[in-house]
Amino acid sequence: MKSTILLSEKSSNLINPIQNKAKQMNKKNLIGNKRKLSSSSILQKTSSTKKRIKYIDISNGNENTKILLNSKDKSKMLKNFQFTTNYTTESKIINKYQKSYLNEGNILDKYKLPKTYCCNCNESCEKETCNCINKHNQIYECNSNCLCKICSNRIIQKGITHSLIIKYINKSKGFGLFANNNISKGDFICEYIGEIISKEEAEKKIYMNHILKKPNYILQIRECYSNNFSLNTFIDSEKYGNCARFINHSCQPNLTYEFVRIEHFIPHCAFYANKDIKKGEELTFCYSSYINNNNNTLHKENKSFSYKKCECGSSLCCGFIPN
Repeated sequence: MKSTILLSEKSSNLINPIQNKAKQMNKKNLIGNKRKLSSSSILQKTSSTKKRIKYIDISNGNENTKILLNSKDKSKMLKNFQFTTNYTTESKIINKYQKSYLNEGNILDKYKLPKTYCCNCNESCEKETCNCINKHNQIYECNSNCLCKICSNRIIQKGITHSLIIKYINKSKGFGLFANNNISKGDFICEYIGEIISKEEAEKKIYMNHILKKPNYILQIRECYSNNFSLNTFIDSEKYGNCARFINHSCQPNLTYEFVRIEHFIPHCAFYANKDIKKGEELTFCYSSYINNNNNTLHKENKSFSYKKCECGSSLCCGFIPN
């Protein structure tokens, strides 16, 4: 059978050599076109693979939504940095969501809220009746001692709900935190998490960072009361922290902050959007307390500025990052 097929092909070639030559030319053109198509498709695939970015979740699933980071930028991050969703002290992670989250002898034991700091709301908490909402002109969220079941006063405890992405900007600014979806004005973004340190340790680290021209990740919460009394809390996110560690300064920020208490007297620094934020915008807050509440800009009367040049790009930029 094989020989018969071969012979018939040969005989057809001999019978109409012009037609056969035309067929061969068509075959060559088809093969050439296929090669061109395959090569162009390969170029398209390679170009698409170049644009495709692989992201990782640096929260390791500990947040409600993924905190994305380009896998290639992971090497640029500090090797000794550990992502956590809870306050730490003396290198021990403090779980703020559990009732027995404080270890015996822990420094935070002294600041645990008494059991009287709670509400007796049966179902949902209302501003007019909830003891936690109307307490001492400060912001308190309902805690583990409260009886409420459906509660609108547990915002920080629920964690991050907006999709956020950490991007490497440049050598000068380092990393920045960006919105990965549209955010409405007033929405909770995240809180500043880190290690609770003493005033002495904070002053020492700030001084050394200034001498060595290293980034400073210490956030100072200063609350002033009557009779010239002030309460200072120092949160260091150099080794332990969350995505708030990567929020850069701006003289005209799109975030504002509030100090909130939940399970102990040590406040949580919670960030909220002060305007509608579009997907892809960088999230920023002002590193100084000298902020104009009318237009969310930094007062130029503030004389406390660092050595580092500000790159916020705002038309109202003061030139240098405040201390």
